[in-house]
Amino acid sequence: MTDAVSAPAPAAPAAPGGTAAALLTTETAAPAAPAAAQTDPAAAPAPAAPQAETLAMPAKDAPPEAWEAFYNKLGRPETPDAYQLTPPEGADDSFVKAVAPLLHKAGLTPAQAKVMNEGWNQMHAEATAKLAEMESAQAAQATAENEAQAARLQQEWGARHTEQMEFARRAVTQFLPKEKAGDIVAAIESKIGYAETIKLMNSIGRGLAEHDAAGLGSANGSAPTKDPAAVLYGGTMK
Repeated sequence: MTDAVSAPAPAAPAAPGGTAAALLTTETAAPAAPAAAQTDPAAAPAPAAPQAETLAMPAKDAPPEAWEAFYNKLGRPETPDAYQLTPPEGADDSFVKAVAPLLHKAGLTPAQAKVMNEGWNQMHAEATAKLAEMESAQAAQATAENEAQAARLQQEWGARHTEQMEFARRAVTQFLPKEKAGDIVAAIESKIGYAETIKLMNSIGRGLAEHDAAGLGSANGSAPTKDPAAVLYGGTMK
C-alpha cells in the first residue's frame, strides 16, 4: 500500500485588516485634542445702554403742577425773559414783553420760541413793506387825480383862477387854526375830492369878502361901493 502522505498543516491565515489583531497591532495616531474655544472680542455682546427716562405727557385733566413739571422737563426756561426775544426792526419791545409770558405759559422751549420770534419778525417786515408799497401807490394815484382836477378847475375859472384861489385861501386863513388847517383841509379833501374842496373854500372866502364889502357902502347899509375883488386886490372882479 502506498504510504499516506500527511497533508501539511494549513498556515495560519493572515489577520485581516479588520480583525482585532490588526486593530491592536497597527499604530494609529492619537486623536487630536479638541482646540480650545477662542473668544472674539468683537463677537462679545455689547453692554446694555442705560435706559432713558420716559417722559409721559400728563392727562388732560392733570393738575397744573403736573403740566408745569412736564414743561420744565422738556426744557422750558425758568422765567419768560430767558427767551431773549427781539422786536421787529423799527419797533419797540412792547410786543415781545407782552408775548414772552404767553410763550412761557404754553411751555415752549427757547428753541421753539426763537422759531416763533424769527417768524413773526419776518411777517412784520413783509407786512410793513407791503403797506408802504400800497401807500406809495395810493399817494401817486391821488396826486395824479388831484393834478387832473386842478387842471380842469383852472380851465373852468380861466383868467380868474388866481383870484378865486385867493378867496379859498382866505377862508382857510380866517376859519381854521393855523396848526391844524392842513389836516382839516386834507380830511375834507379825502371825502369830497380836491376840486370840490377848493370850491367849498372859495365859496366861504367869497362870502367873507362880500360881508366885508357891505361895510364899505353908505352908512345905512346900502350897496357897497367896492366889490369883493376890490377888497382883496384893490381891483375889479371880472
